[in-house]
Amino acid sequence: MDNISLEESKKYLPIGSVVLLKNGIAMYMIAGYMHENDDGKINEYVSIPYPYGLMALEALYFFNHEDIDTVISLGYKDKDYEIINQMLLNYKK
Repeated sequence: MDNISLEESKKYLPIGSVVLLKNGIAMYMIAGYMHENDDGKINEYVSIPYPYGLMALEALYFFNHEDIDTVISLGYKDKDYEIINQMLLNYKK
């Protein structure tokens, strides 16, 4: 398993990236960005359990970049990823 350094990754990991969170044993695959919950809190990432996938909507898990301990696998990156990544970075400013 080739772990990717968070310092080497861009601020927002691409869709499909698999991560291990701090104090966690389960892996999650990033499936989306910027989820606002019922009390107005915004989480940077929307994810699903890996390798199980989305078996129920209750399985969605939300977290922020600082919650990531290890990037197990980096998702696909192309020019569209670069555009959305820049939009997300600008959104947080």
